[in-house]
Amino acid sequence: MVDSSVSEHAFELASKPISMELDPEGWLLKEDVEYQFPLGSLRADAGEEGVTLTWKEPKMGWVSGYNIYRREASGGDYVRLNPEPVSGRSYLDTTFLPDVFYYWVITASDSLDPGYESLYSNAVSNYP
Repeated sequence: MVDSSVSEHAFELASKPISMELDPEGWLLKEDVEYQFPLGSLRADAGEEGVTLTWKEPKMGWVSGYNIYRREASGGDYVRLNPEPVSGRSYLDTTFLPDVFYYWVITASDSLDPGYESLYSNAVSNYP
């Protein structure tokens, strides 16, 4: 026998949702979340080998890795640099052109669905 009684369940999200998709009966199908990187978390330090990016973990869990994006300071879209999410909290960028000024941002990948990425972190720049 199937229980068809109506029940109500309250829950609290561990992060700030930026969008949710519900089915007609109110079941949560998808949730895009905003991972909140600590303010000023991303840093870029130029060295002889390249620009080392370092960051702190977002304030909530469920992160399987990070994606690194870069764009020229003159404009344009950010381009992803890493083919697979980075598991640590640092990345060495050696693929830049000399005498070009860049901006970098990172995103966090969701461990439950790696196809979901957070919004961009703070943008940083450093002249390589």
